[in-house]
Amino acid sequence: MIADPVSPIRFRNTATRAPAGVLAAALAGLLLISDTAWANGAAPLPSTGDCRGFDFIERFGFEEENADGWPTLVLRAGAPAYAAETGKAIARSVDFSTGALVTKTDGSRGTAATDRVAVYFPDESTDRYWMNRADLLCARTPLLDAKTHLERKAFIRTRTAERKEGVVQAITAHVSPDLADAAEANGDDSRKLSRFANYLIYGETDDAYLLADRFTLDHRSRLVGWVEKEHVINWNWAIGLRPRHDIAPAADGSTGRICAYDDKTALGNKAECLPILGGRAWFKSSLRLPVLDVDDETYRVAVSVSGLGNAEVIDGKLRLDKAMLETLEVDPAKTPGINEDAIRSLNKIDVFFLIDGTRSMQPYIDAIRGDEFRPGIIQTILATLGDRAPGVSFRAGFRVFRDSKAGGGTGIGEGYPLRDVDCDADTEAGLARERERFSRRLRTVSVTTDDTDDFAENLLGGLDQAATDMAGCPDRQKLLFVISDAGYDPEAQAARGHVAHSVERVYARLARLEKLTAFFVRTPPLPAERVRNQSAYLESWNNYGAYAMTLLSALAAREPAKPGEPPVDPRAYFFDLGAAGAENIMIDRISQSVRSVSVPAIVEDVLIDLRGGAALEAIITRLRNENADVPMLFWKMLRRTACPQGGESCSKRIYEGVYEVFIPREEDIVLEAWLRAEQLTNWRDVLRPIVDATSYSLPQQRRALSQAVRNTLQTVLKMPTPESLDEDIGTFMQRAGYLPGPFRTPLMRYTFEELQQPRLIPQCELDRLRDWLAASSGMLRKVASNLLTRIEKTDPARPCDGLSAKGRKIPILKKPLEDFPPGPDDKTYRLSSGEASGLGEKVYWVPHDYLP
Repeated sequence: MIADPVSPIRFRNTATRAPAGVLAAALAGLLLISDTAWANGAAPLPSTGDCRGFDFIERFGFEEENADGWPTLVLRAGAPAYAAETGKAIARSVDFSTGALVTKTDGSRGTAATDRVAVYFPDESTDRYWMNRADLLCARTPLLDAKTHLERKAFIRTRTAERKEGVVQAITAHVSPDLADAAEANGDDSRKLSRFANYLIYGETDDAYLLADRFTLDHRSRLVGWVEKEHVINWNWAIGLRPRHDIAPAADGSTGRICAYDDKTALGNKAECLPILGGRAWFKSSLRLPVLDVDDETYRVAVSVSGLGNAEVIDGKLRLDKAMLETLEVDPAKTPGINEDAIRSLNKIDVFFLIDGTRSMQPYIDAIRGDEFRPGIIQTILATLGDRAPGVSFRAGFRVFRDSKAGGGTGIGEGYPLRDVDCDADTEAGLARERERFSRRLRTVSVTTDDTDDFAENLLGGLDQAATDMAGCPDRQKLLFVISDAGYDPEAQAARGHVAHSVERVYARLARLEKLTAFFVRTPPLPAERVRNQSAYLESWNNYGAYAMTLLSALAAREPAKPGEPPVDPRAYFFDLGAAGAENIMIDRISQSVRSVSVPAIVEDVLIDLRGGAALEAIITRLRNENADVPMLFWKMLRRTACPQGGESCSKRIYEGVYEVFIPREEDIVLEAWLRAEQLTNWRDVLRPIVDATSYSLPQQRRALSQAVRNTLQTVLKMPTPESLDEDIGTFMQRAGYLPGPFRTPLMRYTFEELQQPRLIPQCELDRLRDWLAASSGMLRKVASNLLTRIEKTDPARPCDGLSAKGRKIPILKKPLEDFPPGPDDKTYRLSSGEASGLGEKVYWVPHDYLP
């Protein structure tokens, strides 16, 4: 069944670029400067989506001030932050996309560009500044389209010439709404977008759109940038298109395909065909071809031509030779992918402590535990992470090691391993459970008081065990902190009948943890009066340092430094504690080390740039220069995670030529609705009581069905009572933003009045509609379980006198309905895209024919 369009979709862009203004240079620190530096066009450029007219009073509980603050993001580079609510004294300038919390307003809605609100920057301090409303983004969800009432979505239009000329150029995402970035004038390579990625529109000026890549923003989010309107394809419906998965193979036996055409006048001319390959590969992709327009003959869609990465780049443009142009095709199997889930897993952190359990370690174990007067290590780490914590999933474990005994134990003692459970725990409840479990187990640890040992402990045996203890949930970052003052004696271990571990063996075990960063903490040497043999003790103390540096050097050398990249200094991961306040210093060094690699903002920047087509190496270079406190091993870990096979996608920008083409409606295609998980659930919840209502007796059934439709729209979708019962249900739902496209499915064609009037709709037609709604409910339920339904139509079992034109369009399905998976495995072939949608939410591609 192909649903009928009620009206064509028309999107046109006639905007031209505004003249470039002059931005002020960025200012650092808190020095007060004159506002004369902001002259010559640097006044705020208001946009739809900014904080002008935003009612903070309502959000603050009808107060003018709220200590928690309302989350916003700065809309332009160099935005002034003033020292006071009025006056010209500027305290500092603020970077684009900086997170801010609004804490005070003057009590009005402030519609002028220069009206101010009080803010602070939670990633820096609680110092208060005043900023212009027009410089802050108050929209936390995308702007809505005036016609479709859906979120406004955008694709980058990287086509800058006709396809036959083969020239594609990256598009600049600017950091100011006037599109005149000071950084560009200084030769900086601003964020470039050259990939077929889906963005959301959060702001708009006459000439530009503000793009983000998340459905919900807060002050920790990252904006993509301002893009000229002429470089943006608006996709304000939510309907995509793909060839059928079971499309017939080509004559040569290759994958079946459909044809798209640059020009409608070329329809049917196979010499002008741009092949779009079918098959199940579409179920491995998070994209479909967005439908931009529809008429009686064609769908106008946006396509990304794959395979452009091998062409020659000249003056920032990608030029394809004639041979490549002749073989261009749209094939989702060849589109370079980004493993977003793997990269995002860098926000999931396991901290593991390998602790020497001998008597000299008692103060340090106590410091890790904490007590009623001093917070323990977990509380300290979370407090250090501060505002980052909600974006970080955090677990902790430990293992205690001591020395082995002849004929006895290996010395590997109490522990709390990190298993393959709660791999994605990031809720406050999950964090609290982890804290409690860790603390409860740590309280059971007691130190040994055996003074007859030789000072060396089973350090390498402990490390060997730690490699096993940390192996659960391997995608997570692993931070290992070894805390001791004692070395290792392999001969003594062998003499006692235990395994004499080698550094090589232990390194091989630790190196299996792809995302491992190890730190060795050496406590200060005990004074002579506390040990019976000071020279033997110091020998062991130094031996610990030697083993630590050997292992750290090996781990640092796992991946050689790239040209121009500083090598990893293993000494940066060895903490030698001083005698004064050693326990507190240890806690501080550990918590700061965790903070240095808990960087959700960096992860978001990496994903935005990769999604835009940037080369990973260029991204790492830029972010490394901007984040000097992040250790070098983190960047190496990022490289291994994002590009496990290396290749050109790591070192070269990915360009994708984006074209608008026409696909004949008679081609073997499937229309699909792009639904967030919440929207799919809503459709299922709407259908359930409607289907249940059809179980009433015939006199009651008609009234119950009509009433159930209205009630569920109000209770599930929170929609108002329809103003007119003569309005068709689809128009009513479209006005509220619940229809994904311009096509009407069976229920959407009827009016509320028709469902309850026998003179308008005969009972036999209502029965057909009832059967269809039950089938729709079942198919949507299967989609949520990653199953498709094979739709086979049949003729009606009996005639229906008085059947309306709408009733004739209700499909009659052959039963029982047959389900089938989208591919041979559930992990690779999916109807939902999860984080791979690039929008922070689970998104489903649902065949439009399944909708009610």
